[in-house]
Amino acid sequence: MPRSTFQRVTIPSGQEVYDMIMRGIEPELVTANLGVLDVSYKGESVEDHAKRYRGYSKAFELYQKAYRTWKLNAKNAVHAYKHAITCAAERMNATGESSILASLEGQISAA
Repeated sequence: MPRSTFQRVTIPSGQEVYDMIMRGIEPELVTANLGVLDVSYKGESVEDHAKRYRGYSKAFELYQKAYRTWKLNAKNAVHAYKHAITCAAERMNATGESSILASLEGQISAA
C-alpha cells in the first residue's frame, strides 16, 4: 500500500498565536515586552499613561476580533486537512482492495 505524502502540521502555542496577532496590532503588547513597559514609560504623565492604556484597550479589542478570525481559519484548515486525509485513505484502501481482488482472481483462474 502506498505511503501517505501528507506533511505533519505543527500547531503554534498560545503565546505564538498571541504574539503573531498582536505584533500586527500593537507591537508593544507582545509577550516579550510586557514586563518592561512600565520601565519604558517611567515618568510619563498621568494623562499620557491613561491615553496609552486606552490605546492598549483598543488594541485588545482588535486582538479579540483578529483571534476569532484566526480560530475560524484554523478550524476550516483542520476540516480541510481531515477531509483530504480521509479521501486519501479511502483511495489507498480502494487501491489495496483492488490489488487483493486481482490477486485472488488470478489465483482462482490459475487453480
